[in-house]
Amino acid sequence: MTSPFNVGTPNKFISLSSAAPEPLRGHDGDLKFLSIFALFRRRWKLVFTVAFITILIALPLILGKEVTYSGQARVLYIQSKTFDLAQPRQDIISDKEELEVETQIQRLWSRDMALAVIERFNLDEREEFNPAPEEAGPLGALEDAVRGFLLSQFSSDELEEEDAAADDTNTILLNYYGALSISRQEDIDVVTISFRSEDPELAAAIPNAIAEIDQTRSDERWQAEVKGATEWLDSQIAAAKDQLESTRALLAEMRYRSQLTLENATIDNRDRIRAIQEELDQIARERFDLREPLNAISATNGSPETMVLADEPPTVSNLRKDLQKKQQELDGLLSTFGERYDGIASRRASIEALRSELSGELARYGKSLEARDADLDARARDLEREFSELRTMLETQRLAVPDLGLLIKTSVDQAEAVSKLELHRETLVAQSHISPMRIDILSPATVPMAPSGKSRKSLLLGAAFAGLLLGLTAAAIREMRDHTVRSHEELSYLDQFVPVGFLPKLRRQEKKNLPETIRSRARSPVTEWLSDTVFMIECADDGTFPSSLLVVGTEEAGNRVSEWLAMELIATGRQVLLVDVVAGHHGHGAGRQANADGGQLSRQILHNPETGLARLVLDENFFRDAQTRQSFDDLLFHAHAEGYVTLVDGPSLHDGVAIRIAQHVARTLLVMRWGRTQRPEAELLAGLLGKARIKKVFSLITDVNFRRHRLYGFTDRISLAARGRQKVVR
Repeated sequence: MTSPFNVGTPNKFISLSSAAPEPLRGHDGDLKFLSIFALFRRRWKLVFTVAFITILIALPLILGKEVTYSGQARVLYIQSKTFDLAQPRQDIISDKEELEVETQIQRLWSRDMALAVIERFNLDEREEFNPAPEEAGPLGALEDAVRGFLLSQFSSDELEEEDAAADDTNTILLNYYGALSISRQEDIDVVTISFRSEDPELAAAIPNAIAEIDQTRSDERWQAEVKGATEWLDSQIAAAKDQLESTRALLAEMRYRSQLTLENATIDNRDRIRAIQEELDQIARERFDLREPLNAISATNGSPETMVLADEPPTVSNLRKDLQKKQQELDGLLSTFGERYDGIASRRASIEALRSELSGELARYGKSLEARDADLDARARDLEREFSELRTMLETQRLAVPDLGLLIKTSVDQAEAVSKLELHRETLVAQSHISPMRIDILSPATVPMAPSGKSRKSLLLGAAFAGLLLGLTAAAIREMRDHTVRSHEELSYLDQFVPVGFLPKLRRQEKKNLPETIRSRARSPVTEWLSDTVFMIECADDGTFPSSLLVVGTEEAGNRVSEWLAMELIATGRQVLLVDVVAGHHGHGAGRQANADGGQLSRQILHNPETGLARLVLDENFFRDAQTRQSFDDLLFHAHAEGYVTLVDGPSLHDGVAIRIAQHVARTLLVMRWGRTQRPEAELLAGLLGKARIKKVFSLITDVNFRRHRLYGFTDRISLAARGRQKVVR
């Protein structure tokens, strides 16, 4: 660079508000639900790692699994239709069938049954059911010593022995019940008894022994119950016979003393009382019906023509009709001719005569009704008197005639009860040798030839399958929690971002040799993508590369990209000024001097004749002062005038310095790392740039793993190119 950049018109500076950026509009779900196969291909390392760890955890448990054998016996319980011990009724037996089988199963689980089996097969001598106590460590020995001391002070030797024996018994019972299994097959009375043991012969012997002991104890219980029921029935029969003799003696005494039989009682009086009651009810209904016309006649008040009675005589009806007709004719004459008409007076006299006649007829009709009511009242009094006399007569008969029928019926019922009790006793004694619950062993347990349960191979396969499921679950959770940027499509809702391409992930040696590769114009995938990036920037900026470009990223994402772009532009015949913005403690002497006096920046530009790159190093504090920012605007103006493209390698956008620089340059390039930069972080940066009134920002994604990228189902250039290659291969 031969001329200093010290004159010209600076870019207009726009102040940056400290207010929060405006909220951005949301986007579709963070996780695109792909197929399980695609998920597996993306996260296969995680899936296999989780599955491998699961297998390693389960392997000691699988290898330490004890080999046991299982013996199984199927037993059928058949309930005999015997009499109930406490009641002679037979209809309650069917209601107890379900209860008896369930009760029998509970007896198989009882402690007495367990102790009998343990005693018969000496399970207390087997290590499997009564394991030897493990050797206690130092802490366990101390605990035993303290426990022994306390027991010696507060308990006797006999209590210590009883406690030790109880502990051993509980341990044996616990192991016994853990090996025993008893189940019922749905709605049938078949019970399956299974037992697991390390000894196959013992596993087969115990189910058969349980069925045998249960049958023996069931017979013993039945014999005891029959004996108790017989003794109870004997006492009931003796008491019933004594009661029957007392009733018969009382009946004989009453017959002798009263000399009355049941034929002395008659039902004639009862029939007469019933007839009188019916007649009284009829009289009451008839008198009730008479009250209505009598009340109506009393309420006429001199206007008989307005009162219509139910069942009134024809004479009254005809007189009322004539009266109403005369009245209507009079009303018509009055309305037509008035009071001075000659026939008015005669017609009124005729109407009054008819009214008087109608009133007389109604009075005679009312008197006839009153006479009928008086007759009914007299008849009712006579009937009530007769009813009272009959009631007195019946009471006298009841007191005079003993209730011989009740005594006779009681004696007959007591005799039948004695007969039933005797029959029940005879039947019970006859069935004393028949057990109410018969046990048939349908299939006795045989010595098993192979161990029970699943084999170690199947358990290992199960653990592998479970590990695979856990791995897929972990991969799915990882995918759901993954909010990183992998394609420009994921940021398509941010309108100010303009995608300009991808850069593949480079190895350390490739990064070191990339500047030489660009200068030599050697063809490689990296140089092709870099050249495409430059081309896309030109297309997005009206066909020309911006005069000044800020290359900035999240954290350290844009450190080398600015240098690579500079080398690519130089390789295409352009002059490039690369401005490195560094932290205050990294500044060179020239940079610090420029920051201090704000002098000519052109003097501090260093030219590399080998690469043709002009480089300027500025302290980030340079951009915090308005005066020095003005000199930076002069630098950009003169660099453009001299035909230079200025690339600014700025700090992270999280720093306000980068946003201040973005307000001075022509365009900004945001560099994001594939699978590292978070989408919320990109949204925040877009909001900050929008707040700074920067409407267009180029976006570039680096460190792209092309092979994994196409597994995410994007429709960008990388995925489409990969699919095209696959079709060509096919």
